[in-house]
Amino acid sequence: MKFISFTFILFLLSALSFGQVFGPNNPSSQSTLSPGNNWSGPAGTYASDNSYTSVGTAGASRTLRARNYGFALTNTDIVTGIQLDIERKTDLGADVSLIGPWRDGELSRINNYALPAGNDRMMIVFVGTENGHEPVVSSLTYGGLPMIRATGFSYYTSFWARLECWYLPESSLSLLAPGNYNVNVNYAPVANDQFFDIISAAVFNNVDQSNPFLSFEQTGINGGGPTSQLNNPISATVGGMYVTGIFCGNFTTPATPNGGTNTFTINNGFIEGTDVYRANMSVAPTTGGCMQTAYKIPSVTGTENPTFTFKGIPNRRLMIGIGLRKISVFDSEVMLQKNGITVGNNYAQTTVAWPLIDTYASYGGPGDLWGETWSYSDINNNNFASLLKVNVVNGTAQVDHMRVTIYTTSVLPVELVDFYATRTGDRQVTCQWITASEHNNSHFIVERSSDGLSFEEIGILNGAGTSNEILTYEMIDNDPLQSLAYYRLKQVDFNGEFAYSQVRKVDAAANAEYTLYPNPVQNWATITDVKEGVSIAIVTPEGRVIDSAEGYFFKENYHFNLSSEPDGTYFVIINDNGQKTVKKTVKQSK
Repeated sequence: MKFISFTFILFLLSALSFGQVFGPNNPSSQSTLSPGNNWSGPAGTYASDNSYTSVGTAGASRTLRARNYGFALTNTDIVTGIQLDIERKTDLGADVSLIGPWRDGELSRINNYALPAGNDRMMIVFVGTENGHEPVVSSLTYGGLPMIRATGFSYYTSFWARLECWYLPESSLSLLAPGNYNVNVNYAPVANDQFFDIISAAVFNNVDQSNPFLSFEQTGINGGGPTSQLNNPISATVGGMYVTGIFCGNFTTPATPNGGTNTFTINNGFIEGTDVYRANMSVAPTTGGCMQTAYKIPSVTGTENPTFTFKGIPNRRLMIGIGLRKISVFDSEVMLQKNGITVGNNYAQTTVAWPLIDTYASYGGPGDLWGETWSYSDINNNNFASLLKVNVVNGTAQVDHMRVTIYTTSVLPVELVDFYATRTGDRQVTCQWITASEHNNSHFIVERSSDGLSFEEIGILNGAGTSNEILTYEMIDNDPLQSLAYYRLKQVDFNGEFAYSQVRKVDAAANAEYTLYPNPVQNWATITDVKEGVSIAIVTPEGRVIDSAEGYFFKENYHFNLSSEPDGTYFVIINDNGQKTVKKTVKQSK
């Protein structure tokens, strides 16, 4: 329109936005996707209520899908993170058990140890040695396959003693055909000074192969009484196994012959495995040592710290305690669906066994978009879904709840600081407004009314689209109504949605003419001809009030000081009984 003119002024200041958290929300629809073993039972994903969806068939499950999370984000919400929590547990299933009996040997080997059949097996070997120089195991094999050192340590007084624990998992044992195989120990080169060794081995069933040891404890002491304990107790879960090994570099009282037993006792219901005295008969037949191994099946999740009692006068004693973890249920797939399509990262915790009691596992979180981009409508869609697939090795997988939390940065379509309409002469009304930020903002429409009810469009000004800056707009009505008039601002998004500002009233008579000087200003500035009852505010472009006062203090002129403010543009807002005049001044230091 010919009677509208405008200016567009840009200030480079910080954008205004804020973070929000939506949820956690529960799903209202549950289904499964092929292939795999099917889930059964009620819809366990809806709430934490001990109503479980379960799968107990060994192997890969079908995909459990939960959707209809009921989010209602708006177009101002920018998704920055998604967190999925799954409450789950597994029942007991098959416990860890001893399937290959404890066997002992000496002089670097155990001959002809029979490999037992089983599932998720693990061979455990303790090696105890003593020598005038420190003996260290460099490698250990069973059937020619290399074993893995779990732990080991040395203890020195006048002689060196050392105790080590090694293991061989199912991935290696499965390479061997049924039969008898030797356990062979290789030592690092060391001078033989009354060297002897004791080796003890056993095979356990149903052991967690990815994370077999819940705990390790080891303690060394010298002398003292015949009883000893680990410095800290061993931890194990119900269905797991406590396993201990103790080595002493002395003989019993009375002396036990080489290969003899009954050297230690152990309490707390532990079952003895190996209990033997060994000496290197060709070097020092009467100065050998003793080893005991033992195990216990825990009836509850907890800890044990048994007491070892040596049947003689002890010297160096080395103790190792381990807690074996039973094989269980593991994630194999944890993903999200966008509009019914599986997308993004798989956050399955494939090496973490499911717990025995209901526990939430969290996937994703603030700042994590699962390798995908998400709009507010993707989250609101009924086919926004969470997916869970498990690998059941032992027991039953049980799901009690799924929930989703959405993290966003919410940016208002237009953060409007203020909208002003001021009569600046008989033939002119100036409309000004400031936005702190804009998001998908298409344009502004200035509307005018003579009665405050029916408005007409008098001008359009394009918005900035999406902006993280403070923006100031100005539009001038060069053909205003001569009577009382009302103005309002209509903001329109690219999708057609819109919002209105507050209505501003402009009187028929022209506002008083105010003079602002000097402009630009270094420190003090003056506004002239201010009458009683007028209020004045000095504000920054982002709307921060730095000074204000009422008219009855002014005595015709109002003085304000910008010396402590940074250089830039400031607004002087003069309110005369509801009629606002806005003037701009620039702080400019020399």
